[in-house]
This record gives sequence, C-alpha cells and structure tokens, in this order.
Amino acid sequence: MQARTHLIRIQRTLYDRLKEYAREFLGSLSPELKKYFQEYQRDFHDFKKVSNKSELLAGIQKAHISICGDYHTLSQAQRTVIRLLRDSLPELKRQNRKTILALEMLRPVDNKVTEAYLNGEVSEVQFHKKIGFRTRWGFDWANYKGLFQFAAENDIEVVGINPSSRGKTQSLRERDKVAAEILAALSEQNPDALIFVLIGDLHLAHNHLPRDLEIALSKKKIKRKTLVIHQNSERFYWKLVDRGMEQFVDVIKVKDNVYCVMNTPPWVKLQSHLKWQELVNETGEAPTPDLNHDPVSAPTMDEAIDELDRSEDLSDFLNALREFLGIPPSDEDDFSIHGPGDFSFWKHVKESHVFSRPQLKMIERYLGEFKGYFIPKLNVFYLQTLSVNQSTSQVAVYLHSLLSGFQSIFYHPKEDFYRFVWVEALGFFGSKALNHKRKCNGKKDLERMVEQAKTNPDLKPNARIAQFVLHHIAEESRLASGKRFSLSIPEGVGENRVVFYYKSAKLLGHLLGQALYSAVMAGKVSRKELKDLYHLPFQKMKPNAVRLLYFTWIARLDRFGYRKIANRERL
Repeated sequence: MQARTHLIRIQRTLYDRLKEYAREFLGSLSPELKKYFQEYQRDFHDFKKVSNKSELLAGIQKAHISICGDYHTLSQAQRTVIRLLRDSLPELKRQNRKTILALEMLRPVDNKVTEAYLNGEVSEVQFHKKIGFRTRWGFDWANYKGLFQFAAENDIEVVGINPSSRGKTQSLRERDKVAAEILAALSEQNPDALIFVLIGDLHLAHNHLPRDLEIALSKKKIKRKTLVIHQNSERFYWKLVDRGMEQFVDVIKVKDNVYCVMNTPPWVKLQSHLKWQELVNETGEAPTPDLNHDPVSAPTMDEAIDELDRSEDLSDFLNALREFLGIPPSDEDDFSIHGPGDFSFWKHVKESHVFSRPQLKMIERYLGEFKGYFIPKLNVFYLQTLSVNQSTSQVAVYLHSLLSGFQSIFYHPKEDFYRFVWVEALGFFGSKALNHKRKCNGKKDLERMVEQAKTNPDLKPNARIAQFVLHHIAEESRLASGKRFSLSIPEGVGENRVVFYYKSAKLLGHLLGQALYSAVMAGKVSRKELKDLYHLPFQKMKPNAVRLLYFTWIARLDRFGYRKIANRERL
C-alpha cells in the first residue's frame, strides 16, 4: 500500500472517531444553530476550480469588503487573517487605500477603548475589562492577540460589528442584519477602504451575512465589490483527498468572489473545538487569558489546560504513528502530561536523581523556552498549549525514545548537535503525518528573518539563530560540491549558547523532517527506512557517525529539492 493511501486511512479513522465523540460530548444543536449549519453546508456541494494564494490576494486587493470565516478555537484561523493582510498591505498602500479590520469579538461601543489599546494608552488588563472579554467572548486571547498587535504595527483601524445587546440575547439572523448595517455604514464613510471582516464561519452562508450586506448596501444606493473567504471546509477537504490534491492545495475558488482557504485538516479543526469545550465544561466557564486576573474569577488559561486529561489524545496520536510505521500497538505506554500551570511535577523530576544538576538547569530552561518538551527517562510531556502540532511532535520524540533507548538531554552542543537535529526531524515528521499542513521555515523565510531584524531589535535573537542555520545550509552546499565543511560546533559553552545551538538544531531538524515527509509521500523513501530511523540509538553512536548520517541523508533528499520550501508562500 502506498504511504499516502495508508496515511489517509489512518487519518479518516481518527477523524471519524473524533466526530463520534463530538456527537456524544456536545449533544444536538439548538434548532436555530442546526438550521444555520444546514444552510451553511448547502454552499459546499462543489467548487469551481483549484486556486492559489496569489489569486486570492488579488481578489482581496480589489475588494471593498472581504468577509472571512472564523473558527474561534483554531488559532490557524486567526493567523490566516494576519497572513492575508500582511501580504495585501503593500499593494493597498501603493493604491493609497485605508485598511479597516472589523471583528465579531468587538461591539461598536468598544471602538474607542480598542483605539486606546492599540495606541498603548490602556493596558491589556484594562482593555479586557472594558470590552468584557471573558463574559462576552471568552475564547483564547492568545489566538486573537496577534490580530491586535498586527493592527497596531501597521496602523490598521479595528472596529466592532457585534450588536450591543444590552442584556438581550439576539438571534443569529438579527446579528447578521446588524453587522451588515454596520459594515454598509462603515463603507459609506470610507468608500475607498478595504474593510476586512472576521466573523464566525456559519455567518458566511450566502443567504446569511453576505445577502444581508447586499441589502444594506442597496438601501444606501452604493455599490461595493465584496469577497467571501471560507476556511477549511470539511467537504472540500475530502473532495481534494479523493482527487489526490490535499497535500498541495491551499486555496480553492468556490465560485465568483467566493474562495476557501485550506490550511488545516478537519480532525485538527474539530479537535480544537472539542478541547476548548472540555476546558469550559471542566472549569464551569471559559478560562481567562493569563493576565493579572482576579483570583476569585474564572481560572487562567494555564490553570484550565492543566485540568484536562490529554492522555487519550496522545495515545491516539501515538497509535496512529505506530500504525503508519508498521509498529505493533502497545499496552505498556507509561507517560505523564503536564502543562504551564502545573510545576508540581518539577519536584519529582529533581528528586528522581536521574539527571545531574547542570542537566536539571538546562531542562528547566527548556521548559520556559519551548511550547512542548519531552523529558526522557521519566517519560514526562510538558505542553504549554493544546496545539496538535506540539502534541504530535513530542509523541513522535517519545516513540523514538521507546524504540531506540535514546534518553539524552541537549547539554553538550559539540556532541549533541546532530543527534538532536535527528530527534527534532523525527518529531517534526510525526507531526506532519497527522497534520500535513504544518509548516516550517525554509531558506527564504530565514533570510527574511535576518533582514527584518535590521530594523527591529526585538527580532535579533531569532535572527542570529536564522543566520547560523543559513550558514550551515551554505556549508552543506559547499560540501556537496566537494569542498570542505568549515562550520564547527564548540566544545564547551554557557547556558545561553547551549539554548542557541539547540534552537538551531530544531530548525535544521524541522527542515529534515519536512524533507523526509515529502520523500515518503512521493515514494522516494520507504516506510521501512523511516521505521529504521526511529530505531536508531543516536546517543550510542559516535558524534561523527551521526553527523555523517545527516549529510548522507541531506545529499539524498536535496536531489529532489525537498528542502526548498518557503513558509510565507503558503497559507
């Protein structure tokens, strides 16, 4: 069986299991929501053609109002907005057009305090209190904070379109009509502006907000070019799978002036909602962002995450990866999971006497530096977020540890560097197997990071890592052409430099993992070869042998250009 076919079967099984769990856990929809959902689904029978990011950006730049669907619990949905606006702004500025970001999470009465927040005149804590963030919206602030940061950095006005209900619950139809009237008035006041709207995806059915907007504009006797951008339709995803195109398509054109961005598999999207709902059910209400919160209020996000039992999720990911690699399932997995609000496990780690004091110091540093970290020997997962990417990558690292006995801590850069390039590569491969849309930074992205740091001092630490990785890649090319590889890793360095080299190893590992995934999917690398890599005990191999193994694989994979990727070119 081809690797892709086998992987699709595993992913379908995972998705069907999550759907069944969602039915049991969430129960039936309210009559109004069910009707809205059915009307929304009718818009997704088929699409007109496969499109691309460039065509979508051109549509945005020509539009007066672009309405983008939001899946509130999926951080990728909000990041997509930032990417689309970021890449549209140069042309909009050339046209001397103003950009306005209209958000469902805000009301028009919040506009003044939003402007003050963007200008740095009120704190984040004050902003949240003024807009009633927890009681009125309640989704993860981390998902939305980037939108406000981007708006502040690019002088984008941010406005609200949610009705000021004054204690009265409004129906979805009423909310659509009010939002349409607000947008029509806003466009009338700013005839040349691009108004980019982010609102819950169910509002995007043609006979919901888009039709109400047409009516509101018609009443004002003004004509505006509108664009609708759906995100991650499940029906379209499986249609792409049936056509063998899900790996490569980021944008499809549904019909004229209607597009759909495809950058997240359906099981990742669904799990984000399930995990959020579990958080709310576990804590009794939506957790607060981790600010200077009132101790008698809802728990912070960090505390709430720690309330969840994620062992079943990680076991599902682990078994899916085992199945793909042809490794029998096991009933002997023994791991514990901890999050950002739970450092009780740290006492256990310190008292286990399996790590030296310097190693403990580095582990503690890594817990603060990385969103996900696997502590070997004790089989501890530390996960700062509910991210599927972080969970699956650490699960893959755990699987490698089980199969190979690898239990090292990145501590001696000269000895550990290429060992951990490989560990990170296998971790990244594991996350790609379950979310093929996961991205990593390629050469162009790293070059852009270095360039941006010239005008932004805050970016310099990451730019120095990017510069080192670019230097490494350049030396790899020299080696491939028969010249001497002249980049060396020092013997003994301080704590900050150890972190520097570990982060550099991560970037190189992600690129290698991306290349391995592409090669396996293309049939250039067999699943047996991949399985053998997961069994390699890198800590028992001499550093030069691990280094040589890296260069051998890079030479093999680079023949096909599998590392020639650019994160920014994708959605």
